[in-house]
Amino acid sequence: MYISELLIMNYRSIEKEKINFKPGKNVLVGKNNSGKSNIVKALDLVLGEKNPVYRDVNDKDFFTFYNDNKEQTKDSFFISVKLEGNDINEKLFRGIKGLWLTPVGEENLIEYCYNNKRYTKVLIGNVDDLTNKKYYKDVGELFRMFNNAQELYIYFTVAKKESFLDSSIIYMDNEQDNYQKTYAILLKYNNKYFRCSRISNDLKNSLITSAILPTVRDINKELRINSWSWYGKLIKDIWDNCDSGKREEIDKKLEEIKSITDDIFISASSDIKEKIKKAIYHNSISFQLLQNTKDDIYKGINIFINDGIEGLLEDKGTGIQSAVVIALFSYYCSKFHMNSSLLVVEEPEIYLHPQARRVLSNKFDEFVNLNSHNRNQVIITTHSSEFIRNTDIWNIVIVKKVNGKSETRRINIDKENNKELAKLQNIISTKNAEIFFADKVILVEGAEEYLIPLIADHYHNEKGYLDNNNISVAKVGGKSFFKQYIELLSYLDIEYFVIADFDILHHGLENISEYIHNFSQEELNSIRKSLKEIIPENEPWAKSRKIKDKILKPDNSIDARTLCEIIDSMSSTEKYDKRLKEVWEYLRPKVTKKVSYIILNSHPEVKEKVFGYIDKLKQDNIYVLKKGELEDYITSEGLEIIEDLGLANQKELKVIKIAELINSEEIGIEQVLDVGDYMDVIKRL
Repeated sequence: MYISELLIMNYRSIEKEKINFKPGKNVLVGKNNSGKSNIVKALDLVLGEKNPVYRDVNDKDFFTFYNDNKEQTKDSFFISVKLEGNDINEKLFRGIKGLWLTPVGEENLIEYCYNNKRYTKVLIGNVDDLTNKKYYKDVGELFRMFNNAQELYIYFTVAKKESFLDSSIIYMDNEQDNYQKTYAILLKYNNKYFRCSRISNDLKNSLITSAILPTVRDINKELRINSWSWYGKLIKDIWDNCDSGKREEIDKKLEEIKSITDDIFISASSDIKEKIKKAIYHNSISFQLLQNTKDDIYKGINIFINDGIEGLLEDKGTGIQSAVVIALFSYYCSKFHMNSSLLVVEEPEIYLHPQARRVLSNKFDEFVNLNSHNRNQVIITTHSSEFIRNTDIWNIVIVKKVNGKSETRRINIDKENNKELAKLQNIISTKNAEIFFADKVILVEGAEEYLIPLIADHYHNEKGYLDNNNISVAKVGGKSFFKQYIELLSYLDIEYFVIADFDILHHGLENISEYIHNFSQEELNSIRKSLKEIIPENEPWAKSRKIKDKILKPDNSIDARTLCEIIDSMSSTEKYDKRLKEVWEYLRPKVTKKVSYIILNSHPEVKEKVFGYIDKLKQDNIYVLKKGELEDYITSEGLEIIEDLGLANQKELKVIKIAELINSEEIGIEQVLDVGDYMDVIKRL
């Protein structure tokens, strides 16, 4: 089975949150202290190796709020995991001797609790106080109920003792110090809900087997060998199924080692025995390299890694440890647990270089597809774009801290809308995937990405200002791509700023009209008409080089190829092709001469009208460059420097070089760049 939904109420930084997960890889992204770790802790409480009833709880586990400026904590917290799928591990399930089930009606009490912030006694009360409970001994009947359940939840709730729930004191299943706890299952079968109390590890593991790796790795804890951990089961199964002759040989060698060890430490053993003989009756002491319990000899197995120097895994770096644990869990799932499995890893990128991160990301994908019948599930938290680049876009969850509360956002897009989905998916496949981790994003068409950070540093007199404030600059690759970025950032509730070339007024502004308040096509047409009227009649076309690039290179341009095909058809048939008009209406704006800043300055009335419109767009965080494009903002001194470097015809390379010179403080930014229009954006951040 897999997690389809996680409900959290009043746990740590999360007051109330419902998080949906999908089969496959799910990625939680967000800045530090946003609450990602608390989501992992919630999953670990409900599905972790140790029964949550026996785990310590303290005040910091309850949501903190302020009442009359006084800090207070909630009296209880509630965590529920909804499981879907019907691939229960039947062999493991049938090892259960029986279960207590209590019918609780036809209403989903988990949803009731979450929606109304109220508990009911039948959901969380002590099972011994429930009069209609029934003990089911028939494991076959129980398996049918669980395997055919319409809904299935595992939930855990903790309340401070004497807290009033549902206007009365409810005594819960377990007590620990100052807290009461209930850990149970709610399942719907034949349209009726049942509460299943006193969950064993075998029952939980038959539904879903999980490995959860927190940020702070404790390899000895993660790979503890005991009868209930997945790693302990793996090692024991390998040991039990090895050739019996091998085990007999090991037993003989162990006796030899024990004899030699006794000889080495005989003097120390005798001396200690003599000193304690009066304190301990029938005392015996020995020094052993290995424990002497032959049946449990496998528990002494340790993992060694040779990364140039052979040593224990626990002495290696966190990155290596994480990779080994993930590989071991994958092996366990492939060999001994053929049902769906869950792997939760917090910050897998820790201490891994970029190439190793990409390798590990691929290993997650392999784990997801390990089971040919049912996909495994991976949930990771990360600050690294390597782990989201090959993730389905609807499987990415943004975690943000809003007014002290952790909240989640996700992209809700119709999967049938393949065209839009492909556009958004393309974004996370590029280096611009870092925008998922930003608080604000500046969208630019091209080489401005190299200069905007330097302009921000200059204005704020602070090195790395944008990075320090979690602001990203994303090069979208042209005005036609603004829409998909704006759409994505809007889904994620991340503030954005658009810096567009002047020619977006000629062509392209309509594409983002839905993000412009009170957008008027009539008003934009009026602006375009005014601009068209001031283009010199003797110079209606763009530079010949631009025309050549747009129309006369059919090998490199789909537009040019289409035009050539139509002209060829017309030449062959000597008939007019109606498609010519359609293609020309599309191509004409690309090769028509645009109004330059010089032309605009000679027509003050038009300039005032156009600049007024541009200033109005700023209200929607859309900034149009009044002078034209980036190249028009390079000063005469900057142009001289570029000419001296021999980079005059290198559109992007010359900007990169200028940025390098500014960064090295060889030149001042205002020496080479008119920063006025760009500064308007920086001031708004």
